[in-house]
Amino acid sequence: MFSTTDMSIWTSAQSERAVAPEPAPRSDPRLWRAGSAPRQVFDALWASFHRAAARDGELSPPIGEAPSPTEMRLKLLLMRQLLIDLALNAQFLRNDPNRAPVAASGAEPIELPLRLELGVHCQETEYLRANVIDGQRRVLSALDEEVEPARSIALEGALGALWAALWRQEDVDLVATQIVYADRVYDALPRGLDRALGALAAAGVRPSHPERWFAGYTWLYGDRDGRPYDTNAHTERVAAALEDAVRANYRRDVAALAAAFPDEPLYAACLRKLDPADADAFSSPDQFVATLRAGAHVADRRVQDLLRRVQAFGFHFLKVEFRQNALKFEEVVDAVLSQETIEQRLGERAGYAELSVPKRLRLLTALLQDEDHDLPARLWNDYWSAEEPRFRAKQEAYAGGDYIELFKSDPDYIRAYDARMTYDCLRMIARYGDRMTMHGIAELEDIDAALALLFLFAAAGARHAVDIALQPEDMDGAVALEDAVARLYENPAYREHLRVRGDVQYVTFGPSDTGKAGGKAMHKANMKIARRHREIASAYGIELVPNIVIGHEHARCNGPQAEILEEYGAADGDAVRYMLSGCIEMRSFLLTLRMAEQSIANILTAQGLRAAEARRLAPAESQARAAEGREIDWLAIVRLYKSRFFDHPSLPALLKAVARFDLVRATAKGTRPPSRNFLIKDLESDPASIRAIPWTRAIMLCGLHHELIGASTLADRDAGELAALAKADRTFSRYVTNVAYAAARSNLELAWRTLGGAPLSRADVEAFGAEDAAAASDPAAALLAFVHLEYVAAKRFVFKTTRGREPADAWAIRTDELLADWPELRAEVAWKEAALAPYHEFLVTTRRDPDALSRNAIHDLYSGYLLSANTDLSLVHPETARALNWS
Repeated sequence: MFSTTDMSIWTSAQSERAVAPEPAPRSDPRLWRAGSAPRQVFDALWASFHRAAARDGELSPPIGEAPSPTEMRLKLLLMRQLLIDLALNAQFLRNDPNRAPVAASGAEPIELPLRLELGVHCQETEYLRANVIDGQRRVLSALDEEVEPARSIALEGALGALWAALWRQEDVDLVATQIVYADRVYDALPRGLDRALGALAAAGVRPSHPERWFAGYTWLYGDRDGRPYDTNAHTERVAAALEDAVRANYRRDVAALAAAFPDEPLYAACLRKLDPADADAFSSPDQFVATLRAGAHVADRRVQDLLRRVQAFGFHFLKVEFRQNALKFEEVVDAVLSQETIEQRLGERAGYAELSVPKRLRLLTALLQDEDHDLPARLWNDYWSAEEPRFRAKQEAYAGGDYIELFKSDPDYIRAYDARMTYDCLRMIARYGDRMTMHGIAELEDIDAALALLFLFAAAGARHAVDIALQPEDMDGAVALEDAVARLYENPAYREHLRVRGDVQYVTFGPSDTGKAGGKAMHKANMKIARRHREIASAYGIELVPNIVIGHEHARCNGPQAEILEEYGAADGDAVRYMLSGCIEMRSFLLTLRMAEQSIANILTAQGLRAAEARRLAPAESQARAAEGREIDWLAIVRLYKSRFFDHPSLPALLKAVARFDLVRATAKGTRPPSRNFLIKDLESDPASIRAIPWTRAIMLCGLHHELIGASTLADRDAGELAALAKADRTFSRYVTNVAYAAARSNLELAWRTLGGAPLSRADVEAFGAEDAAAASDPAAALLAFVHLEYVAAKRFVFKTTRGREPADAWAIRTDELLADWPELRAEVAWKEAALAPYHEFLVTTRRDPDALSRNAIHDLYSGYLLSANTDLSLVHPETARALNWS
């Protein structure tokens, strides 16, 4: 792996701190202590890599690779970014934030029926290849070695393996990666649960049923929103793979028990009964649990650990949750219901899609509550018996055809295809009742979509088969649902569904489109709306369970878990669902066993502490907490964001000029189209239809952080008033942190260089910003100038709030001044921004010359940049960050 090549590459790939001048023969063991600075750990990692590279002379790629100097430099830069990421994760892991809190003085012990479902969702948004991720895991595991020289030997071997992995192009499929992370949760659950129980016990909090506290789920091949190539076969493969994996884990653990207790015949019987083909196989996880409890060694820690796992994972491991766009349900119902059926019920001849929402509700309610319980199924059969001959003939003629091309050329065929796929999907869900229990409605804008889904389930013979999760995403959908949800609860057909399902309503908050369509203020608005949803549901005797989606991508619902739970009011109830929404999040939480144990402990502890606090608060304190954030009109900030940026007619021109969708597309792994609009030719021409992750990354790659747009609405408020509000109102204070962070991570110079090759002067920016972007001769420049002025206004807002006075010159506020109140975050941001600097020239060059880099070099550029551009750990774990040495 290592032989001779040009060592000048080392110099060109490093910053002033990249390589220790003369690496020690062996790593100093003191560098791996909890108190070591992350930069020291990085230096030691880089030195170990340097030493391994120099062992046989100098660094080279594996045999068969002949990279150019530029490609080698990008490969080394990627390695450097990976080691920065590992150094940070290693030190955050050593400074464990899951410390047992001190019980509040005089606080009465409290017992709570807590329930947390953790979403472990593997999807194609991961930009690192699977073998690289495994290489990272090996390095972190090597750092866990307790003694030298074992640590240094293991570390150098792991670093060599990581370097080799960077050159390999192969990748495992999503199902295999999903199993890897699910297994990590499986292994970590007992210790993570123990740590959480210990921390809560110290605070006088006890979960009433710890064995029912934790469960897991995934969206993999259940999320059908904008994924026309995903089929039921994919979903069934996931379900089967998850069951095979969890049964294999049980067999491994039972075999260990059989070896430990050879005189106990029960474990041999368990091994046999874990085979589903066995004549006497366990019929349910409960039967397996009962058998284990009947053994003589039930008190043994290993048996208790296995019991916890079986109670959490059953035979399904992770449930598969479904999600589809609200528009798809409208389209399918429009296909199924004839105009004659609608005329019979409403007295007017029209298609379903042409009806107003009130008329749709009347129609669907009547069909669902008809005395003929099988009416929806008969309506489906009538539709399909007439449609099937045409459909089958076309299906045969189009064999092997592409969905999107057929969508354009024969929409009638795709209309029938979508109807059939939806019907078959809902019937499949009913067959897997123990592991497919939830169906979300994405892009929800009104309540008719919920009844449409109920109707389609009834048509598929699966009435009330699953819970329904409502998922508004943008401002219009969130506000509309808040206004309309009471009518949904009053609807007799939907209320019957809720009664059958236990009077529980799920609502999803924080998906990535929320940040895309409204910036950081939309998340704050959603947090207030979430609390209002709980109040509305409670008035109807319904338990609201929030499904919170977090992400480490910028402009998503990122931040400390406990704060997120609190602001959404998630801990005000007994149950919460918390989605790690992609591979980046799973890598950040579940990469190693220790990371997984800590992450599980942290989220469970946060839930328990916040739930106990919510119940212990006096009524006046509770009302004061609920009122936090109400001094700010969050939707006014969102309206400015939308009118001046997201919905602005010049946004397509700006996206075409600066956003790096070229790099996003060049590195795409999956088959999910980057836009919901399959008919557009230019992705940038319809910003509202662009998927949130491609959007966020393309924006970040040109130096912009759009989540701060709209903060200018607060910049003119009195400085003393802003400072006082930040001290009194935690919701507002956290928004200030988010805006300061977004401004600190913005690079307007890179954005202007991407647009025109050179940065603009202040006078030029102000002149462009004074123009009406829609009528400007250069609309892209005019809109970018607006964003630049918003960035300056955001800095002014943060300065006034944190300093209590007007800045002398908002343009001159430096990053270190912006983050002065968060020194740990300031240190991490400074380090990450310095690490990004070598990429800027590559980014500008590839904008001018798309063929300047090979495909593999583009992948390394993209992956390395995103590693340091995404959310800093100090934002997610501020308490831990304060315990680190940042010198």
